[in-house]
Amino acid sequence: MSIRHTGIVVSDLFKMTEFYKLLGFEEYIESNIKGELIDNLIGLDNADIEIVKLKSIKDDSIIELLKYKNIDNSNLRKEKKELWDLGLSHLAITVSDIGDICKTLKLHGAKFNSSPLLTDDNVKVCFCRDIENNWIEIVEDLDSVYKDLKE
Repeated sequence: MSIRHTGIVVSDLFKMTEFYKLLGFEEYIESNIKGELIDNLIGLDNADIEIVKLKSIKDDSIIELLKYKNIDNSNLRKEKKELWDLGLSHLAITVSDIGDICKTLKLHGAKFNSSPLLTDDNVKVCFCRDIENNWIEIVEDLDSVYKDLKE
């Protein structure tokens, strides 16, 4: 068993695609889905969804960005979801140089809680919001247990 992808509903598909490319993802599928099958599958009449799938340049991790073209959902997130709220919390991404990627993301509109902090298990980590307020955990493994999984 494995996780297939992480789906994120977005209001600006182009800007969010460009943002996630900064984290080491590349666009590999762009599609539009609509019709009776998708309506029945997700429980929405006349769904019209533009999708961009982004794949990590290092492994098989996939982020699926979904723009519902026939729904104005730009104002649905009236309050910012906090990390401790119920439901999906955040997307964690491992990077090779956390300082460099944080500078780049900040220049492109990410909002950080703190600068990267060193944990007891020799990992640098920080949390930020992407340009549509979704939480991302940025992680750099310096010499942790996760390093063994990569070999």
